[in-house]
Amino acid sequence: MYDAGEPKYYIDAFNKDVDSNKIIFEMLLNNKTETIESIISKINQNHGLKLSLDNRPFIKVRVKSEPVNLSLPPLPDHFVKHI
Repeated sequence: MYDAGEPKYYIDAFNKDVDSNKIIFEMLLNNKTETIESIISKINQNHGLKLSLDNRPFIKVRVKSEPVNLSLPPLPDHFVKHI
């Protein structure tokens, strides 16, 4: 998940050890009208954030790239508890 174009958090719907992942997974399964995009939109509205998923182009030519190991925290629980 990105905040202003920079990687900020990760979401792992299969990791039930993190409350935010568990809440998002349950929202997607139990409420068939929710999508990950609608959940992110509600988080942004409730907390004044600009979170987004990576929208990569279908084709992109990279001149130079370097592998980077990111150690991103999970999405904070309080973002999704009161949606």
